[in-house]
Amino acid sequence: MTENNIQKQIMLAASQAGATVFRNNTGNGVLGQVVKQEGGQFHIVNGRRVQFGLCVGSSDLVGWRSITVTPDMVGKPVALFLALEVKTPSGKPTMEQINFINAVRRAGGLAGVVRSVDDALGVCNPLL
Repeated sequence: MTENNIQKQIMLAASQAGATVFRNNTGNGVLGQVVKQEGGQFHIVNGRRVQFGLCVGSSDLVGWRSITVTPDMVGKPVALFLALEVKTPSGKPTMEQINFINAVRRAGGLAGVVRSVDDALGVCNPLL
């Protein structure tokens, strides 16, 4: 199964379990005025590099998982940041991805490397 197929299954299951997730594509490209196109080649002027996605190493799926805090915490709903780095069974996260996951966890969010729907639900629902 491809990483893309796993992501789609996880997005559906996480949504059904009460989480809100979005695909976070990261990378960079060039933005400018196209002056000529030849097949798949674009000739541009006034080009500038554009970075997209949250940051280098940010997870494939990001969003939140709402919980209701206990009465001693005022009892209001709280959204916990959620970051899921999707990998195939043999896929390895980069050091940047591991650092991002650790940063989210240190800040109180939910994050992890997931390889299946069950893995993802375990990260999304640690309090259930």
